[in-house]
Amino acid sequence: MPHCSLFHQELDQLIACLLQQGRDPVTELVLYTSEKSYPDEGNFVRVWNSGTPEFQDVQPVFERLAFSQVAAHCSSLRASDRGNRQDALGFSSQNLAERCPITSVSIPGMNHGMLDFQDEFAKMSALSALLSVSQRGMQSANMELFHFTMFAVTIHHANIFEGKYLLFAWSIVN
Repeated sequence: MPHCSLFHQELDQLIACLLQQGRDPVTELVLYTSEKSYPDEGNFVRVWNSGTPEFQDVQPVFERLAFSQVAAHCSSLRASDRGNRQDALGFSSQNLAERCPITSVSIPGMNHGMLDFQDEFAKMSALSALLSVSQRGMQSANMELFHFTMFAVTIHHANIFEGKYLLFAWSIVN
């Protein structure tokens, strides 16, 4: 199922296009507003918005994240057509120069700049566990655990992610 973030004017354009095609936006779109959180596991996208009662439970962990560091890092990147600046951190499947001494399988290389964000990966892992959005852990199969220890744990001992995209996006409020 496709999903995206839209500015208000883009949402209006999407609704107009659906109506032109004889489609019903009410049944075809699921809208998530910023005034409410959508934390239920059954949701396609789970959202915790600042200022909602659901966000209060995660706010102390969320506030430990270094957003100013992410903004500073992303400010040096080229902006997309929408104004977003994005960078991939962690391991990259595009860099396969090294082989695992145990399995002889190519090992992805670590992306440039990753070491600056090791602690942030650990904080995101803690937030992910608090929100129950990641199921990675000791219940994983042996090969998954092997993969996990070869990659995620080498970034930080408390990390569960092999890679993440840093995304700095903003919108102009009318």
